[in-house]
Amino acid sequence: ERFIGVFNLVAPGQTTNAAFTKIFARSVSRPAFLSVPPFLLKLALGKAAQMVYLNPAVVPAKLDKLNFKFDFPTIEQAIAEITSG
Repeated sequence: ERFIGVFNLVAPGQTTNAAFTKIFARSVSRPAFLSVPPFLLKLALGKAAQMVYLNPAVVPAKLDKLNFKFDFPTIEQAIAEITSG
């Protein structure tokens, strides 16, 4: 099959920055009691910081239509794979 055009390369399971931080901290056995303030993210990432602190709802619509199967459809599964070493 040929895939043409622009695709949102995101997993189907959505999460917030706060949830991601908690899940990641738990997976590496570290506390997650502080979050990065938006102004620091803006300093470090510029306009891209909005993707972190606004938690935009991005869906893989084209991939869904093509019946793409994700190996790690949830943030829990993806982080577990990344941190399992």
